[in-house]
Amino acid sequence: MLVMIGVAGCSHKLVVVKNQQKVKVYQSEQVYQAVVAVRRELEHTTDPGQRQFGISILSLGENRGAKDFDDGTRVRIVSRDELGAQIEVLEGSDKGYKGFVPKDNVR
Repeated sequence: MLVMIGVAGCSHKLVVVKNQQKVKVYQSEQVYQAVVAVRRELEHTTDPGQRQFGISILSLGENRGAKDFDDGTRVRIVSRDELGAQIEVLEGSDKGYKGFVPKDNVR
C-alpha cells in the first residue's frame, strides 16, 4: 500500500492552458502573486509611462522569476493551496527544480 501512495504522488504533470506554449514554474508563490498583481494593474493603466514600467516589471518577474517547462513534464507535488502547488520537477535537464505552479497548470 505504501508503494501505491508513493506512485500516486509522482503521477502529476504540468499542463499548458489557454494561449500558453510552455508552463511557467515560478521561484515562489510570492513571485507568482506579484506577477498577477502587475498584470491586473496593467489592465487598468492608461498612462503610457506607467504601462511601460509595468511591462518591464512583468518581464523581470516572468523571465527571471520563473522557468519554462514543456507540457506533460512530470512533477511531484510538495504542497498545495487555493492558488496552486509547490512542485519538484522529476525529469529533464532541470530535474530537481522546485517552484510554484498555478493550479490550472498541474494535473
